[in-house]
Amino acid sequence: MRIHNLIFGSESSTGRNPSNGCGQVQPLLACPKTHVAVVTLLRDLPSRGRLLDVGAGHGTLATAASSLGFDVTAADLASPDRSRQNGSVGWVRANAAVSLPFRGDSFDVVTCVEVIEHVEDQFQLVREVVRVIRPGGLLLLSTPNVLNLASRVRFLLSGTYSLFERPVNELQKNPAEDHIHPISYYQLRYILMWSGFESLGVTTDRFRNSALWLSPMIPFVTLATWLALRKEKDSGQRGRNSEVLRHVLSPSILFGRTQVVVARKAPRPVVPAGPLSPRLS
Repeated sequence: MRIHNLIFGSESSTGRNPSNGCGQVQPLLACPKTHVAVVTLLRDLPSRGRLLDVGAGHGTLATAASSLGFDVTAADLASPDRSRQNGSVGWVRANAAVSLPFRGDSFDVVTCVEVIEHVEDQFQLVREVVRVIRPGGLLLLSTPNVLNLASRVRFLLSGTYSLFERPVNELQKNPAEDHIHPISYYQLRYILMWSGFESLGVTTDRFRNSALWLSPMIPFVTLATWLALRKEKDSGQRGRNSEVLRHVLSPSILFGRTQVVVARKAPRPVVPAGPLSPRLS
């Protein structure tokens, strides 16, 4: 089954559903290419199991995961739209940034797509996610990539990142609608590792043309990044920084619109983990 049809269904090819500025077929809440990237990673996993979709919205991703053979539960802060529910997907109302109504080690995979930039306490969100993932299980998380070259130039000139182009509306006070917490690869990696994940890979949903035009900056970015990381005095962290350097200088981070991260929860006992996916850096 084609991934496009898994996510959008047959109506998307007819043009009957409205789209937003992201080329997005409603009721999809995230950019469709982000969902395609995540569903592709799910499809490539060697086995199926229990999957929790955190911040499920209308359940588009949850339904696609169910079609791939996962036993899916969808969780969202808002009450689910009964008219859009699929009988193969279980629904719960929950604020993942506070607590999730599940026992520990309950899920093999958790997806968290375009959520973490909306929450007040990003550490608490990740702590709850890692709690409900079984040892050795996976988290697939996406968030706007503020380290692509176009976003870096935007920040230099305006003090704002791409996809965070203006100050958050102070009167609206609706973080579910606004990007209130931009998070770079560096900070996201720290939160994930600190919370109990042990290995990490990164990919993207698509390359931004505006970032690709800035490719001549790469030698300067590479040198500046290398000089910054070599200041680390802790030998253990220096070893980890070799992977950090590889990730932040990868095409996914330098050119990608969205950072899509796959992290594996540390097993008990900790044993070396194999590669996460050939699609990941």
